[in-house]
Amino acid sequence: MFNKNLNNKVLSDKERAEIDSLLKQRDKLSLIAVIILILFIISILAINALELSFILYIIPLFLIICAISFMGTINNTDQKIENIIKIAESKPNEVLIAVKKKAEEFYKSFCIKHNIAGDGCTSNDIILCIADSELHLTESLISYMNHYDEKNIDASSKLLPVKHTAIPVSNIQYFTKEGDVQYTSKISGGGGGGSSLSGAIVGGLIAGDAGAIIGSRKKINEIKTETQTIDSRKTVIRYYKEGAIKTLSFDGYEIYDYLLKKIPQKDLVTIQLSQGAQNIAPKLNSRAEATGADIKKKLVDLKELHDSGLINDEEYEAKRRELLSRI
Repeated sequence: MFNKNLNNKVLSDKERAEIDSLLKQRDKLSLIAVIILILFIISILAINALELSFILYIIPLFLIICAISFMGTINNTDQKIENIIKIAESKPNEVLIAVKKKAEEFYKSFCIKHNIAGDGCTSNDIILCIADSELHLTESLISYMNHYDEKNIDASSKLLPVKHTAIPVSNIQYFTKEGDVQYTSKISGGGGGGSSLSGAIVGGLIAGDAGAIIGSRKKINEIKTETQTIDSRKTVIRYYKEGAIKTLSFDGYEIYDYLLKKIPQKDLVTIQLSQGAQNIAPKLNSRAEATGADIKKKLVDLKELHDSGLINDEEYEAKRRELLSRI
């Protein structure tokens, strides 16, 4: 038990040396206690075999008292060792504190280097940030610091790399939000009442007809209503990587709102509206061109009618102005 605790990294060199000394003392005491017990047994056997005087039994009695005393000393030594370990474990681990401090400084300098410090959204221990025309996905400080604990840290521990990836904004196909929040009510209880054949028979046997009526009623359970919330909201990002389309999904709309501020041109609704406007514009232009050509032809026909004398000057002028007003 104690050898295992000696390897605990919360112990200082001084505490280790003190425990080593106590362990050696404990081994000596244990050896002496064993020798005394052997002498005790030998003395008892010798007195009985040689049929010596009864007064000589004082010797084994003295030996057993000594053995008990040594066992008490051994227990006290064990208690001292346990106390040293408990005190050491209750003190702050200076090595762990120093390594964690370096790790935190390393993490912050990493974020500053990539221009992602203090600007992003957090979801499931992941920090998402748009910086330098890239979408950065970085583990949070809490997630990074969780890699360091008392089991795998010593003064020679090297700093671990920060888990991070970057996606060029140009590779993002679109982002969008999906799902919503639904509320459902679950009703339980109620029921009961009505007649029970067995209840009527038993009630009748006990209290006659009146008892049959009383006994035939079932207890009506209390009606309870429980509201359940189903939240399926999520933000979805689709992007290109190595010739394939990849998908990222995050719970909630927090990241969607952030992306809408940073790269609104990648919003799926914005893209669809833009494409719709581009498709409508050529149709409107072609319709306008077709209308202009029709009016020109009608003006030519109108001039021929006037020249041939089929319509007078007033009719010609009125119709001509009407056609021109459509252009």
